[in-house]
Amino acid sequence: MTRRQADLALLLATALWGTSFVAVKSALADATP
Repeated sequence: MTRRQADLALLLATALWGTSFVAVKSALADATP
């Protein structure tokens, strides 16, 4: 794996984590206790 591939993989993982975090946060906000 080249340095560029590693950077792209890290960027993709960060994007996936960020979007899933926002989705979970909004789902928890909408859920009734």
